[in-house]
Amino acid sequence: MSNRDSGFPNAILIVNVPLLSLLYLVGPITMKVIAGMDLGDGWFLVTFELAYRLCVMFFWVCVVYGYQVLLHILLAVRIKSRITWAVLFLWPILLIGGVSLHRSLPLQRAQTVLSNAGLASLPESATEIKVFTWSTPFSGEEFLRFRASREDIESFLAESAILKVSQCQRYSKDRMRLIYPDDYAASGKYQDDRHEYFFDKCAPPWYIQEIKGPGRRYRILPKRYNHAGEVIFNEEENLVFVNLVVG
Repeated sequence: MSNRDSGFPNAILIVNVPLLSLLYLVGPITMKVIAGMDLGDGWFLVTFELAYRLCVMFFWVCVVYGYQVLLHILLAVRIKSRITWAVLFLWPILLIGGVSLHRSLPLQRAQTVLSNAGLASLPESATEIKVFTWSTPFSGEEFLRFRASREDIESFLAESAILKVSQCQRYSKDRMRLIYPDDYAASGKYQDDRHEYFFDKCAPPWYIQEIKGPGRRYRILPKRYNHAGEVIFNEEENLVFVNLVVG
C-alpha cells in the first residue's frame, strides 16, 4: 500500500528538510557571521561548520522521519485532521531548530564564553557584543568583545572569581602593549623603551590586542583549558576582550 493510499501526510513530510535547513543551518550560521565571524580569512571555518551541521542535520532528518513513520503507524486510524498531523509531525523539528537558534544568539554565546572562562555574567549595560569561536577535535579558540559602562565593567571584574588569582598587567601611554615591529630584531631603538611587545596572533578584526592607553590585561587559565587565555580591559573605550585557547 502506498503512502498516498494509507493517508500518510506527504505534504507535511516534505517540509522536514527545508524547515530544518532554515532553523538549524541557515539561521545559526547567519547569526554567527553577523555576531563576528570573519568571512575573509575565516571562510574555511564557515565551510567547516556548514559541513558539520549538514552531517548533524542529516542525522536529525532520519530520526524525525523514523518518528513520523512510527507515529503514523500507531495513530493513522485515530487521527484524520491535517492540523493535528502537522503539530505532531513538526514539533520535533521546531524544537531542534529552536534550540539551535537560541544557542546561536550573540547574547547566549557570550554568556557561554564567560561561563567557560570562570568570569561573571555579562553586565546589563553591555552593547556591541561580538563573539567568534572555532574548534576541532584537538584545538580551538573563543573570542568575545563587549562595551559597557565603567561602573558595570569594574563590578564585572570584581565579581569574576578567576581574576582574583590571575596576573594583572597595567598599561598607559607611557607603557603600551604593542605588536612586535618588523624591524624589532634589526633595530636597537626598541630595546630600552618601557613598552611590552608581543607576537600578533590570529584573531577577528574586531578583537583589539594592542593596548595604547590606560588598560589592564589579566592572564587566566580556566579549568579544562590547556593554554592561558586573557581578559583585556580598554579603560579609554570601556571595552572588554576575552580570549580562551582550547589546545
